Amino acid sequence: MQFKELRKIAEKFYSKGLPYHNFDHAITTIKNAKKIVENCKKDELYPDEEIICISLLFHDAGYHQDHKEKGHYSKEDYSAVIAEEILRKEGFEETKIQKIKRAIITTHRYARWRTLEEGIIRAADLAGMAADYQTFLKNTILLKEEYELLNNRKLTLNKYKQIVKKIIGFYLKEDIHLSRKYFDDDGKSHFHTKTIENLSRFLKESSSNHASNHNNL
Repeated sequence: MQFKELRKIAEKFYSKGLPYHNFDHAITTIKNAKKIVENCKKDELYPDEEIICISLLFHDAGYHQDHKEKGHYSKEDYSAVIAEEILRKEGFEETKIQKIKRAIITTHRYARWRTLEEGIIRAADLAGMAADYQTFLKNTILLKEEYELLNNRKLTLNKYKQIVKKIIGFYLKEDIHLSRKYFDDDGKSHFHTKTIENLSRFLKESSSNHASNHNNL
């Protein structure tokens, strides 16, 4: 099956009503992954690109649904099962299906990656944290809107800032070193440097600045 056809199938499992975890996010992570793959190739590392792209295509499928109600312990587990059912129906090899399923589960906050493909997938999903500040801000505000939508409750900006600080602080403990491009000329991680810079600016800015910057995107 061609990737273009699989893309059409996957899109049906995403909700346009979600501000952040929609199909556009899935496509963005694939673009992020392709950049990481190119850097890996420069270091003579050659990951399975099919596994990476298909995993990211489905990695947030069904996010808008209640995974617990459907008998799954996490949204990632539910997404993995959706992918498993679709890929098996389309005749994919069982070995490849299980690799994709495991890779999707790797996007869970507390998961640990084991293979090169899983590392690329996790890094691609987190890449927005180290993007330019306008992209970081846009994603952060959209995630706030989505949290409020899914939990049916509002958050003050100060409360949300503390949540963001805690979540990003968790991810900053992680080191997804996949290629030499991960470090700058001084040996510092590009991801950590830029993410800390973005977080610091976000925490310092007032709500009026956030609104102004967000509206100008």
